[in-house]
Amino acid sequence: LREAVDRASIALMAQAVGAMEAANKVCGAYVQERKQFGTAIGSFQAIQHIMADNFVAAHQARSMLYHALANADADEATRSAALSAARLVIGEAGQTVSRNGIQVHGGYGLTDEYAIGHYFLRLMCIEKQYGDLIQHGERFGDSIFG
Repeated sequence: LREAVDRASIALMAQAVGAMEAANKVCGAYVQERKQFGTAIGSFQAIQHIMADNFVAAHQARSMLYHALANADADEATRSAALSAARLVIGEAGQTVSRNGIQVHGGYGLTDEYAIGHYFLRLMCIEKQYGDLIQHGERFGDSIFG
């Protein structure tokens, strides 16, 4: 049963990575079209830093997804460590990307009219399924330190 749950968790992580990349795309389009003081907000250094953080977080998440996939057929201890490490990185990245996306949208992203709010909710749900960050942190620690 643990192996089946681990495989389902990998599928959820793939969905989370896709949601992060879609959220980054939505945010990128928004910062190019939204104008403040007569210029696109994407030209502001603070927004550029947020977008760079989101980009890095999404790519780190994708790398950890690949790590979990590469170890999906390994023995239980190796698979458990890889999966929990990936869940930790992807969960944190999902929170970073979605919260920053709401911030970039000036808080309006929480309304139903903006897609970023839907990505935020989905990423928060994914983080809680099959164990949240705390449970996977404990699982990872147990697999590393016994």
